[in-house]
Amino acid sequence: MWSENGKHWWDGNEWIDASLAPPEAGTPPAQDVTTGGAENAADPAAMPAQAGAPVETQVVTPLAKNAMFETSDQIECKERLRGIFRIGQQYDIFLPGIEQPAGYCHRGFNFPFMACDFTFYTDHTKTQETLQIKQRNGFDSWGTFDLIDSANGQHVCTFQRKFWAGMFQRQWIVTNTEGQELFMIQEDSLVKSLLRRFGGGLFPPLELILRTNMNFRTLDGNADFGAFNRKFSLRDRYEIIRNTPDLDGRILWAVGPLLDNAGGR
Repeated sequence: MWSENGKHWWDGNEWIDASLAPPEAGTPPAQDVTTGGAENAADPAAMPAQAGAPVETQVVTPLAKNAMFETSDQIECKERLRGIFRIGQQYDIFLPGIEQPAGYCHRGFNFPFMACDFTFYTDHTKTQETLQIKQRNGFDSWGTFDLIDSANGQHVCTFQRKFWAGMFQRQWIVTNTEGQELFMIQEDSLVKSLLRRFGGGLFPPLELILRTNMNFRTLDGNADFGAFNRKFSLRDRYEIIRNTPDLDGRILWAVGPLLDNAGGR
Protein backbone atom coordinates (compact mmCIF):
# COMPACT_ATOMS: atom_id res chain seq x y z
CA MET A 1 0.00 0.00 0.00
CA TRP A 2 1.05 3.60 -0.64
CA SER A 3 1.34 6.22 2.08
CA GLU A 4 -1.18 9.04 1.80
CA ASN A 5 1.41 11.49 0.49
CA GLY A 6 2.73 9.00 -2.08
CA LYS A 7 6.30 9.19 -0.78
CA HIS A 8 6.55 5.68 0.67
CA TRP A 9 5.40 2.14 -0.14
CA TRP A 10 4.62 -0.58 2.44
CA ASP A 11 6.24 -3.84 1.24
CA GLY A 12 4.76 -6.02 3.98
CA ASN A 13 7.67 -5.50 6.38
CA GLU A 14 8.65 -1.83 6.28
CA TRP A 15 8.06 1.53 4.56
CA ILE A 16 10.43 2.05 1.62
CA ASP A 17 11.07 5.13 -0.50
CA ALA A 18 8.77 5.58 -3.50
CA SER A 19 11.76 5.33 -5.85
CA LEU A 20 12.35 1.74 -4.62
CA ALA A 21 8.74 0.57 -5.00
CA PRO A 22 8.32 -2.50 -7.27
CA PRO A 23 6.49 -2.20 -10.61
CA GLU A 24 3.41 -3.96 -9.25
CA ALA A 25 2.96 -1.10 -6.77
CA GLY A 26 1.57 1.03 -9.55
CA THR A 27 1.62 4.80 -9.41
CA PRO A 28 1.51 6.83 -6.17
CA PRO A 29 -1.80 8.44 -5.21
CA ALA A 30 -2.61 11.64 -7.05
CA GLN A 31 -2.58 14.98 -5.28
CA ASP A 32 -5.77 15.82 -3.43
CA VAL A 33 -6.58 19.48 -4.01
CA THR A 34 -9.10 19.50 -1.18
CA THR A 35 -6.37 18.83 1.40
CA GLY A 36 -3.62 20.92 -0.10
CA GLY A 37 -1.88 18.16 -2.05
CA ALA A 38 0.17 15.12 -1.16
CA GLU A 39 2.96 17.28 0.24
CA ASN A 40 0.74 18.15 3.21
CA ALA A 41 -0.49 14.59 3.85
CA ALA A 42 0.76 12.70 6.88
CA ASP A 43 3.92 10.71 6.27
CA PRO A 44 3.81 7.45 8.29
CA ALA A 45 7.50 6.78 7.81
CA ALA A 46 8.27 10.09 9.53
CA MET A 47 6.11 9.35 12.60
CA PRO A 48 8.35 7.82 15.31
CA ALA A 49 5.47 6.29 17.29
CA GLN A 50 4.28 4.30 14.28
CA ALA A 51 7.41 3.81 12.21
CA GLY A 52 7.48 0.60 10.21
CA ALA A 53 3.73 -0.04 10.23
CA PRO A 54 0.92 0.99 7.89
CA VAL A 55 -1.24 3.81 9.13
CA GLU A 56 -4.94 3.22 8.55
CA THR A 57 -8.23 3.94 10.24
CA GLN A 58 -9.79 1.25 12.41
CA VAL A 59 -12.47 1.28 15.06
CA VAL A 60 -11.16 -1.30 17.52
CA THR A 61 -8.09 0.65 18.62
CA PRO A 62 -6.51 3.96 17.54
CA LEU A 63 -3.13 2.27 17.06
CA ALA A 64 -1.76 1.29 13.66
CA LYS A 65 -2.29 -2.37 12.79
CA ASN A 66 0.61 -4.79 12.54
CA ALA A 67 0.64 -6.16 8.99
CA MET A 68 1.92 -9.56 10.16
CA PHE A 69 -1.48 -10.30 11.73
CA GLU A 70 -3.63 -8.98 8.88
CA THR A 71 -3.00 -11.78 6.39
CA SER A 72 -6.19 -13.74 7.08
CA ASP A 73 -9.69 -13.35 8.51
CA GLN A 74 -9.59 -16.93 9.82
CA ILE A 75 -7.07 -18.82 11.95
CA GLU A 76 -6.99 -22.10 13.84
CA CYS A 77 -5.59 -22.57 17.34
CA LYS A 78 -4.57 -26.05 18.52
CA GLU A 79 -3.36 -27.09 21.95
CA ARG A 80 -0.10 -29.01 21.77
CA LEU A 81 0.49 -32.42 23.35
CA ARG A 82 2.64 -31.87 26.42
CA GLY A 83 5.54 -34.03 27.53
CA ILE A 84 5.63 -35.39 31.06
CA PHE A 85 8.12 -32.75 32.26
CA ARG A 86 6.48 -29.79 30.55
CA ILE A 87 4.38 -27.35 32.53
CA GLY A 88 1.98 -24.75 31.28
CA GLN A 89 -0.08 -24.93 28.13
CA GLN A 90 1.20 -24.52 24.61
CA TYR A 91 -0.63 -23.73 21.38
CA ASP A 92 0.11 -23.73 17.67
CA ILE A 93 -1.65 -21.18 15.46
CA PHE A 94 -2.36 -22.00 11.82
CA LEU A 95 -3.40 -19.97 8.79
CA PRO A 96 -5.88 -21.54 6.32
CA GLY A 97 -4.37 -24.02 3.87
CA ILE A 98 -0.87 -23.88 5.40
CA GLU A 99 0.43 -27.03 7.08
CA GLN A 100 3.18 -25.39 9.15
CA PRO A 101 2.14 -23.27 12.16
CA ALA A 102 2.28 -19.53 11.66
CA GLY A 103 2.65 -18.90 15.38
CA TYR A 104 3.20 -20.47 18.78
CA CYS A 105 1.96 -19.48 22.24
CA HIS A 106 3.08 -20.59 25.68
CA ARG A 107 1.78 -19.90 29.17
CA GLY A 108 3.76 -21.01 32.19
CA PHE A 109 2.43 -22.88 35.20
CA ASN A 110 -0.40 -20.90 36.75
CA PHE A 111 0.35 -20.81 40.50
CA PRO A 112 -2.60 -19.85 42.72
CA PHE A 113 -2.92 -16.09 43.37
CA MET A 114 -0.06 -15.26 41.00
CA ALA A 115 -0.28 -13.54 37.62
CA CYS A 116 0.89 -15.62 34.67
CA ASP A 117 1.49 -14.15 31.21
CA PHE A 118 1.00 -15.56 27.71
CA THR A 119 3.85 -15.14 25.22
CA PHE A 120 3.49 -15.56 21.44
CA TYR A 121 6.32 -16.38 19.03
CA THR A 122 6.71 -17.06 15.33
CA ASP A 123 7.46 -20.73 16.15
CA HIS A 124 8.25 -23.13 19.00
CA THR A 125 11.97 -22.20 18.99
CA LYS A 126 10.93 -18.92 20.68
CA THR A 127 13.43 -16.98 18.60
CA GLN A 128 11.13 -14.11 17.66
CA GLU A 129 8.49 -12.84 20.06
CA THR A 130 5.39 -11.31 18.49
CA LEU A 131 2.76 -10.69 21.19
CA GLN A 132 2.35 -10.77 24.94
CA ILE A 133 -0.73 -11.01 27.10
CA LYS A 134 0.16 -9.61 30.51
CA GLN A 135 -2.07 -10.54 33.42
CA ARG A 136 -2.69 -7.75 35.94
CA ASN A 137 -3.91 -9.90 38.83
CA GLY A 138 -3.62 -13.48 40.04
CA PHE A 139 -7.19 -14.60 39.46
CA ASP A 140 -8.20 -15.96 36.07
CA SER A 141 -11.86 -15.96 37.09
CA TRP A 142 -11.78 -12.16 37.49
CA GLY A 143 -8.80 -11.77 35.21
CA THR A 144 -7.67 -8.60 33.46
CA PHE A 145 -5.23 -9.15 30.59
CA ASP A 146 -3.39 -6.53 28.50
CA LEU A 147 -2.49 -7.41 24.91
CA ILE A 148 0.92 -5.97 23.94
CA ASP A 149 2.54 -5.89 20.49
CA SER A 150 6.11 -7.06 21.14
CA ALA A 151 7.45 -5.39 17.99
CA ASN A 152 6.82 -1.88 19.28
CA GLY A 153 5.49 -2.20 22.82
CA GLN A 154 2.05 -0.89 21.87
CA HIS A 155 -0.85 -1.67 24.16
CA VAL A 156 -3.46 -3.02 21.73
CA CYS A 157 -6.40 -3.64 24.08
CA THR A 158 -7.42 -5.14 27.41
CA PHE A 159 -9.52 -8.27 28.01
CA GLN A 160 -11.64 -8.33 31.18
CA ARG A 161 -13.32 -11.55 32.24
CA LYS A 162 -16.77 -10.96 33.75
CA PHE A 163 -17.09 -13.83 36.21
CA TRP A 164 -20.42 -13.04 37.87
CA ALA A 165 -22.06 -11.77 34.68
CA GLY A 166 -20.78 -14.92 32.95
CA MET A 167 -22.00 -17.45 35.50
CA PHE A 168 -24.63 -18.74 33.08
CA GLN A 169 -23.20 -17.38 29.82
CA ARG A 170 -19.46 -16.76 29.62
CA GLN A 171 -18.53 -13.17 28.89
CA TRP A 172 -15.41 -11.09 28.31
CA ILE A 173 -15.28 -7.33 27.72
CA VAL A 174 -12.64 -5.83 25.43
CA THR A 175 -11.55 -2.25 26.16
CA ASN A 176 -9.21 0.16 24.41
CA THR A 177 -6.10 1.76 25.89
CA GLU A 178 -8.23 4.40 27.65
CA GLY A 179 -10.46 1.80 29.27
CA GLN A 180 -13.44 2.46 26.99
CA GLU A 181 -15.53 -0.67 26.39
CA LEU A 182 -15.50 -1.64 22.72
CA PHE A 183 -17.24 -5.00 22.39
CA MET A 184 -17.73 -8.29 24.20
CA ILE A 185 -16.88 -11.93 23.59
CA GLN A 186 -19.82 -14.00 24.76
CA GLU A 187 -21.01 -17.60 24.65
CA ASP A 188 -23.13 -18.04 21.57
CA SER A 189 -26.46 -18.88 23.27
CA LEU A 190 -27.82 -18.73 26.81
CA VAL A 191 -29.86 -21.91 26.25
CA LYS A 192 -26.85 -23.84 24.95
CA SER A 193 -24.74 -22.47 27.76
CA LEU A 194 -27.17 -23.75 30.41
CA LEU A 195 -27.36 -27.14 28.72
CA ARG A 196 -23.55 -27.38 28.69
CA ARG A 197 -23.29 -26.54 32.38
CA PHE A 198 -26.12 -28.56 33.81
CA GLY A 199 -26.96 -31.11 31.14
CA GLY A 200 -23.37 -32.27 30.65
CA GLY A 201 -23.22 -33.66 34.16
CA LEU A 202 -26.30 -35.79 33.59
CA PHE A 203 -25.55 -36.73 30.00
CA PRO A 204 -21.79 -36.33 29.22
CA PRO A 205 -22.10 -36.78 25.40
CA LEU A 206 -24.09 -33.54 25.42
CA GLU A 207 -20.84 -31.62 25.94
CA LEU A 208 -19.48 -33.11 22.72
CA ILE A 209 -22.60 -32.16 20.80
CA LEU A 210 -22.83 -28.66 22.28
CA ARG A 211 -19.18 -27.66 22.11
CA THR A 212 -18.25 -24.31 23.67
CA ASN A 213 -18.60 -21.60 21.03
CA MET A 214 -18.37 -17.85 21.57
CA ASN A 215 -19.06 -14.80 19.43
CA PHE A 216 -17.50 -11.38 19.00
CA ARG A 217 -20.54 -9.25 19.80
CA THR A 218 -21.50 -5.59 20.08
CA LEU A 219 -22.03 -4.30 23.62
CA ASP A 220 -25.80 -4.24 23.16
CA GLY A 221 -25.71 -7.90 22.09
CA ASN A 222 -27.57 -7.19 18.85
CA ALA A 223 -24.87 -7.94 16.28
CA ASP A 224 -22.09 -10.53 15.89
CA PHE A 225 -18.99 -9.85 13.82
CA GLY A 226 -16.82 -12.87 14.50
CA ALA A 227 -16.74 -16.32 16.09
CA PHE A 228 -14.65 -18.54 18.35
CA ASN A 229 -15.75 -22.11 17.61
CA ARG A 230 -14.49 -25.28 19.20
CA LYS A 231 -13.79 -28.08 16.74
CA PHE A 232 -14.45 -31.77 17.32
CA SER A 233 -11.04 -33.01 18.51
CA LEU A 234 -9.35 -34.90 21.35
CA ARG A 235 -7.21 -31.84 21.98
CA ASP A 236 -8.56 -28.35 22.45
CA ARG A 237 -8.85 -26.93 18.94
CA TYR A 238 -10.57 -23.72 17.90
CA GLU A 239 -11.45 -21.87 14.72
CA ILE A 240 -11.44 -18.08 15.11
CA ILE A 241 -13.11 -15.95 12.44
CA ARG A 242 -13.68 -12.23 11.95
CA ASN A 243 -16.35 -10.85 9.64
CA THR A 244 -14.95 -7.32 9.49
CA PRO A 245 -11.42 -5.95 8.94
CA ASP A 246 -12.15 -3.42 11.72
CA LEU A 247 -11.34 -6.18 14.22
CA ASP A 248 -7.60 -5.95 14.80
CA GLY A 249 -5.85 -9.13 13.66
CA ARG A 250 -3.74 -9.20 16.83
CA ILE A 251 -6.93 -9.70 18.83
CA LEU A 252 -7.89 -12.55 16.52
CA TRP A 253 -4.57 -14.31 17.25
CA ALA A 254 -4.69 -13.68 21.00
CA VAL A 255 -8.15 -14.99 21.88
CA GLY A 256 -7.52 -18.69 21.14
CA PRO A 257 -5.02 -19.37 23.94
CA LEU A 258 -6.60 -16.74 26.22
CA LEU A 259 -10.18 -18.03 26.11
CA ASP A 260 -9.14 -21.65 26.25
CA ASN A 261 -6.61 -21.32 29.06
CA ALA A 262 -7.68 -18.42 31.28
CA GLY A 263 -11.35 -18.96 30.43
CA GLY A 264 -11.16 -22.54 31.63
CA ARG A 265 -9.60 -21.79 35.03
